[in-house]
Amino acid sequence: DDPPGARLPTRAQIAQPLVDALTARHTSLRRSVFVALDGRSGAGKSTLAAVLADEFRSQGITVTVIEGDDFYAGGTAECCDERSQAENADHVIDWRRQHQVLDDLRLRGNASWYPFNWEAPDWNSDRVPLRSTPMSMTSADIVILEGAYSARPGLHDVLDIRILLDTPPEQR
Repeated sequence: DDPPGARLPTRAQIAQPLVDALTARHTSLRRSVFVALDGRSGAGKSTLAAVLADEFRSQGITVTVIEGDDFYAGGTAECCDERSQAENADHVIDWRRQHQVLDDLRLRGNASWYPFNWEAPDWNSDRVPLRSTPMSMTSADIVILEGAYSARPGLHDVLDIRILLDTPPEQR
C-alpha cells in the first residue's frame, strides 16, 4: 500500500523505460524502428501509443502511429462467433494490408490505405466498407502499429519490436 499522500506515477513516467528502450533501438539501428502494440480490447494500446508519441515528440523524435482499427475486415458478429479463435485472428484484421503499409513505410518512406468506414450503415455486414478517401502517412523515427493482432506472425518480418499489453479483465 502507498502511504497517505503518496503520488502515483504519471503515464509518462510509467512509459519512460519503454521510451528509453525504443530510443536506444533507434539510435543503434540508425533507421526507423517499427513497433507493434498488441493486446485485447481495452488493454490500453491506444493510450500507450498516444503517451509514447507525446514523449517522443517532446524529445524531438518523430513518430507515426497507425491505428489497427483502420484495417478491420468487417463481418457480422454471428460470423465471428462461428469461427475458431485462429480463424478470427486471420480474418478480423486485414493484416495483409497492414503488411503492405509497413513495407511501404520502410522501403519508400510513405504509405496510403483506405481505412475501414465505421460510420457506414452496413459496417456489420460481410461486405467490407472502406472510406472513399485514403489515409496517408510518412515514415518517422518510430513507427507504431497499435491494435489487436498487430504483433501477429505474418507481420514479424516488418516489425522490429512486438509488445503485448496483458491487462487484467477487470481493468479493461
